Amino acid sequence: MMKVVLLIVVGLLVGACMTPAAMMSDRLGEVQRMADAAARAYSRPLAGVQIGEVPEGTAAQYLPRTMTIRLSNRALWSHDWWFWYLVSHEIAHHVLDHRRSDPPLEIAADLEAVLLLQRFRGMSEGDATDLVWQFYCTRRWENRPVPGHPPNAEKMLAFQGRYGKRSCAR
Repeated sequence: MMKVVLLIVVGLLVGACMTPAAMMSDRLGEVQRMADAAARAYSRPLAGVQIGEVPEGTAAQYLPRTMTIRLSNRALWSHDWWFWYLVSHEIAHHVLDHRRSDPPLEIAADLEAVLLLQRFRGMSEGDATDLVWQFYCTRRWENRPVPGHPPNAEKMLAFQGRYGKRSCAR
C-alpha cells in the first residue's frame, strides 16, 4: 500500500512539472505576445519570433527584411533579467524601424528597451533601468564588441545621459 501511495505522489509531482519543450514554447509565446502588443502600440506590422542561429557573440537579433526576431537556444534558457533585456532590445529595433545595425541605432534600441519593459512587462522605470544597467555591468570588460554595436563603455555613457549617473559596484 505504501509503495502505491508513493508511486501516485511521484507521478503527480512529475506530471505537474513542465517539460523543457513546453517551457521553451511557453517562453516563445510570451515573447510573441509582447512583440505583437508593441507592434500594435507603435503602429508597426507584426514581427515573427523564432528560435535559430544568430551571429557569434550575440544571443538574439532582429532581421529587418523579414521582420523577424530570432532568439538563440542560449537566450531562451538564460536568466529572466538577461532574457527580457535582449527581447526588449530586439523588439525596440522593430518598433523603431531600424534597417541596419550601427552604434547610434543600438543605443537607441537600448533606451527604447527601458520603455518597452515598463509598458509591456509592467516594470517601474527604476526596475527597467536597473535591468539594462545590470546587463551592461556584466559585459563591461568585454573587449570585442559585436559588429555594428558600440563598445559597452559608449552605451553606458549614453544610458547615464538619459537616466543618471550609475556605478557597477555592488
